[in-house]
Amino acid sequence: MTRSGQAVPQCLWATRHRVETREVLTDREFEVLCHIAWGGRTDGIAHTLGLSPDTIKFHVTQILRKLGARNRSHAVALAYRRGILQTGDLAGWAITA
Repeated sequence: MTRSGQAVPQCLWATRHRVETREVLTDREFEVLCHIAWGGRTDGIAHTLGLSPDTIKFHVTQILRKLGARNRSHAVALAYRRGILQTGDLAGWAITA
C-alpha cells in the first residue's frame, strides 16, 4: 500500500528481487519509469503521483542520465534490455491523463 492507501503498482513489487539491476534507480525514479513505460505523460504522471510536473521532469532527467538514454522511449527500451523492467511488470496498470 502507498501512503495514500492505494495499492502499490505491481512492477514495484515484481522487480524487488532484481536489486542488482535496480540499484541504479531510486524507488521514485523506478515508479516514474513504470508510468513512462505505460505511456504516461509528465502532467498525467504528476497528477497520479501527487507531485508537480517539474518534479516529474527532474526524475525523468535523472532516469535518462542514469540509464544513458537519449529520450523516454530509449530509457524504457534500455530498462527492458537490462532487466530493470520485464514483460508483465505493468499488468493491470492504468494511467490517468
